[in-house]
Order: sequence, then C-alpha cells, then structure tokens
Amino acid sequence: MPRNGCRCDDDSGSPFPGLGIAGLIAGPSTISANFQIVGTGTLGEFASGGTGSLPYSYFIVANDTTARTQTSPMQVLNWRSNGHDSIPVRWPRVANGTDAITYDVIRITTPASVGSVYPSMGACMGGPAGTCGYVAQGLTQSAACAGSLVCTYTDSGSSSTVPYVTSPDWHPKQGNYTGNLVFWPGSLVSVSRSIGVDAEEPHAVGVGLNGNPLQIAKQCSDFGTASPGGYTQCAASITTFNNAVPNQAAMILTDGASVGNGETLTKGRVNFSSTPEALVSAHHFITLLDSQPALTKATWGYRPPASPNDTWIRTDVGGSVYPRAGQLAFGAPISITNYIHETGDGVHTNWLERLTAKDKTFAVPVRISDGNSFTLGNGSPLSQMKIYRVNATATSHVPAHSCGDVFEEVKGVSKSDQITSMTPPGRLGSLSLNAYPADEGKVI
Repeated sequence: MPRNGCRCDDDSGSPFPGLGIAGLIAGPSTISANFQIVGTGTLGEFASGGTGSLPYSYFIVANDTTARTQTSPMQVLNWRSNGHDSIPVRWPRVANGTDAITYDVIRITTPASVGSVYPSMGACMGGPAGTCGYVAQGLTQSAACAGSLVCTYTDSGSSSTVPYVTSPDWHPKQGNYTGNLVFWPGSLVSVSRSIGVDAEEPHAVGVGLNGNPLQIAKQCSDFGTASPGGYTQCAASITTFNNAVPNQAAMILTDGASVGNGETLTKGRVNFSSTPEALVSAHHFITLLDSQPALTKATWGYRPPASPNDTWIRTDVGGSVYPRAGQLAFGAPISITNYIHETGDGVHTNWLERLTAKDKTFAVPVRISDGNSFTLGNGSPLSQMKIYRVNATATSHVPAHSCGDVFEEVKGVSKSDQITSMTPPGRLGSLSLNAYPADEGKVI
C-alpha cells in the first residue's frame, strides 16, 4: 500500500485541527484484507506541546457503553509540563452509529527508550506526576465534544493520577472495540488488522487486535516498539538487532482464544518435527546459554559439538529410537534449580529444589503420594511414615527381672508395618521399651 497521510496539525480546513498527523488508518475490514507498507520513514506523529521538563503522554480510551466494548488506550498527545501548568488534551471524536460513547483520559511519563512501559491492564496504579493512571474517567460525548469533531479535557500538571481499572462489565475484553475510527493521529492506526511493514514504525495505535501483532516487521529497527493495543512481531529482524542493547526484542507467539478458554489438548505452538520414518538420536534442541559463542559463529551451519558448559534442553536417548520413545533432559554446568512464585535471580535462597554435581536439595517437605513408595539405595521400599500415639495404657505388674507384653489398640497400624522407635511418657531407668504390630490396628 502506498503511503499517504492526513496532516491535521493546523487549521487549514481540517475537521480535526491541531490533532497531529495520521499515516495509514486501517479501519474495520474483512479477514481477506491485507495491509502492507513498503519502504521506510515515519509519516504520522502525535500532537505535542509544552516547554517544561516533565515529559507526559496522554492516552484516550473510548468506551462504547451500548455495545459494552472499549478501545485500547490510544496515544494522542506528548506534552512537556512544568509541573503546574494547564494542559489542553484534545482528541478526535469517536462514533459508532448511535451508540453511547464515553472517554477516559490516561497520563503517563512519555515512553522514551527500550524497557519503557505503555498503559496496560494491572500496571496503571496511579500516583504523582507521570505515574500511569487516569486523570478523567467517563467523560460523555456531549460534555467532552460539545457537538464538535474535536473533544477536549484540561489537565493540571500538578495533579496526581488515579488507579485505572476498566468497567467490570467488559474488563476481560479490554481493547475489543471494532468500530470505525474516522481519524486518529499516528504513523499506523489499525482496527482489528495486523499490518506488514518493511521496518517497524513508531507512533503506532492498535485497536481490537485480540492479542495479535499490530506490526509484522522485516526489521525491528527500534527493538520492538510497544503500544497499548498491539506489539511488533520481530521474527525476521535478527540482522538489525543491536548487540549493545542488553535485552533485545522478544519474539511473541500468540496461542489460544482472545477471551476465556478455548484451547484443546493439541500439540505445541512450537513443534520440532521430522518425517514418520525418522529416528531420534541424542542432541540439543535449545541452547539457552552458549559457552562458546565465538566457536558457534565460526562454524558453518552454526551447530558445533555440544559442550558440557552449555545450558541446554535436549533429548535423552541412547542410540537411535523412534520419536515415541523419546526422553527429555535439561543440562547446566553448575546447577538446575526450581522456583515457585519467584523471579529466580540466582543470588537469594528462595529456590525450592536444586540439583548440583554434589547433591539434590529440597527446601520444601518431600511427600510420596498414596500408593507409591520411596527406595533408598538397595533398601526396602518405603510407602509412608506416620507417628501414632497411645493415650493410656493400663498398669501391668510383672515379677522382678522379667518383662511382659502389653496389647494396645492403635488405629491405622497394619500388621506389615515396621515400628522404628518409641518415645515413653517418662523416664524408664534401667528398663527398655520396644513395640511391634500384633495385628491390624493393634501393637504389642
């Protein structure tokens, strides 16, 4: 699709004066529709203003209260605040037939570099200055737009933002609005359709994408530009990555329904497959940490022999077997550790299970489920261990220098159980005490 944009940043007859520049606006379309931009160079941009040192960005959420849908937060203004100024936030009127529309205004610190975060569900908890949150919510069409195609709200640079939680009626479906947008600033503005680009575009706005990418880029020159309603799929951008950036753009693969459940028990989204007649030998599928990156890049095909210093995921078979006989293995030069509800920084001892060359350590109780057993070395299998209590034992007199048996009921004891030790209720002096099962539920 050739580039053509709408410049609406002045009053030269535009119905949306002063609202920035739009590049491609891809409205609602059929599944067969295909949008592709050839070439590079940003055409659209958001409105800007202010002369202060606090970089604020404003986003609008349009709520279709009739259809119970809403847009993703749509960026509309970048402003340099001095912390006490009045900030004119202006945006294009959104209409979907005769449906009732309301608006929420969100403010954040302007995203400026790799790692910056745009407004997202659960991460807009309000606070001072540019902390993500809303400054206005539920503005009606009549109050915000007053019969005009341009809607307005005046914010104060000194105000704090409020935690932004969408209406519970459509909270699980945030960003599911699929109505038309007559105009919105930005280099790419898309409703429900992914757009193919040669190089990813900044200043992008996505609406109703249901978790799909906004841009499918051959080159991620900006390392994976985010936006509230969509992201850039960077699968083919390896040649443009900058190795000076510590955490480079991730490849996101969607899998599953956009709302609720829907998945069935199928094979995985990533599938390392072969032919039905192929045999599998031990080899690494994924090298998580390459201990010899120079060797790898100097090897034709980039797959030199594996090293014990690599961190990897591989098959664990001897010889060659059919895939149905495959086994899974994990390897690392130092340790393999399991965490629950932790990020796992490798420093703190918050791990729950760790394997090293010396031992396997558990930091939680180990339980063998009912019906299974535990065998230590070449000993007998152990299925369970329990502590039983005998609450009262009748006094039994025996002749001096002799012993006697006392029968007691202990519910749960089996005749095949082994009693390893007993704790008497008090000191026994020179006497000894032992016990063994007499029958089901009885001990001697």
